[in-house]
Amino acid sequence: MDKNIAVLEDDCEHLMNVVVDTRKAFGKKCVDYDSKRVQIENKILKLQLKSISLCKIKSKKQVPKLPLNEMMKDIDNFKEEILLKEQRLKDVCYRSTNLKNVVVQLKSDNFGRRLKVPLTAEDLLREAKIKNQ
Repeated sequence: MDKNIAVLEDDCEHLMNVVVDTRKAFGKKCVDYDSKRVQIENKILKLQLKSISLCKIKSKKQVPKLPLNEMMKDIDNFKEEILLKEQRLKDVCYRSTNLKNVVVQLKSDNFGRRLKVPLTAEDLLREAKIKNQ
């Protein structure tokens, strides 16, 4: 039994040494893996930063390019048209007031009415007959 116990102890010690050795090897691999993972992550981040800085950010919806110079010219032309039409309207108002004044003067002008009446003797006789009747 002592022999069996000694053999079992040797086997146990041997297995424990194997476990310790595999843990050491696995630990080294884990450390190597972790350091390599960190290095690769850093490289990826650097690449992403470089690639992001080189890329232009595009919006989801396209912003239309507006021709501002043409729009300003159109607005200026529209202003000029409005000013011209306003001036024409003022001119029409001024002319209409002048026309009203002329019409009033013509209505009140007795001398002008007399000039319109024919001056022949026959016409004067006809008018006199009409007035007497």
